[in-house]
Amino acid sequence: MTDKLVPPYNRRHAAAVAGTTAGAALAIIAAWQLGADMGTFPSWLTLLAAVGAFASVFLAWRTLVANRENRHEDEVLLARLLTPRLVTSYPDDRIVVTVTLRNASHLPFHQIVIEGVTYGDTGCQQTESQRQHERAAPERMYLPAGKDFDSVWVVPDPNTPFDDQDTQVLFRYLDGNGRRWRRYTFTEPERIWPKPSSTDDKEHFNTAMRARKPDGSSVLDPRIWH
Repeated sequence: MTDKLVPPYNRRHAAAVAGTTAGAALAIIAAWQLGADMGTFPSWLTLLAAVGAFASVFLAWRTLVANRENRHEDEVLLARLLTPRLVTSYPDDRIVVTVTLRNASHLPFHQIVIEGVTYGDTGCQQTESQRQHERAAPERMYLPAGKDFDSVWVVPDPNTPFDDQDTQVLFRYLDGNGRRWRRYTFTEPERIWPKPSSTDDKEHFNTAMRARKPDGSSVLDPRIWH
């Protein structure tokens, strides 16, 4: 998978907190070492100021961490509300796993893709007709609040034992706030971060566009296709 599942680390915040913390720690050490007579009033003031600076930095760091955790919790709360249900049936001596994704939120979900389904140690597959039906289903691109999206999968090996094997599903989707997620059955949804474009990617695209004939035009030459 080329998608990034881990949010980029905020280096500026980390550097600021680390630098300020280091500065406050150095201030305490300096106050302790340079205060030859710790019983004098100015020396105690210096030490207290250093300790206060350190405490302020520590509280700022804890606030930053708490804010980031709260923000992540707010973001993932909606993503959790696209919930899977897997039902196994056995028509005509076959094993069929039906995945139902239910939108339990108050916002729609979009661009739902079932990446795979497993039955025990066996990966399931889809018939071509079911695959085409699923791709054309309007609920896949827009699942309203309170509605379901169904996806039907078949265990390819007819000799697989009918012994209530564990079933799992991996799916990705776009939540109502425009964030993309991937979820493995009932585990915590993982945020999918878009891959940043590179200069080479843009240049390759522009070169291909300029190569169109005649003169990079977007209008097809009628002599080529008519």
